[in-house]
Amino acid sequence: MPFVAAGGADANPPLEVMTNVVFFLPFGIHLALLAPRLPWWAAGLIAAG
Repeated sequence: MPFVAAGGADANPPLEVMTNVVFFLPFGIHLALLAPRLPWWAAGLIAAG
């Protein structure tokens, strides 16, 4: 959970979370454009990899 401190680690600042969204959202958009027939779960596996 991005905004909750847990396990001795501090919570991520909102700016860091938003920066990650801004950087990685285009990857998902491009993946959807390059492989429109790819199931959502397969796209998730590729993104996680």
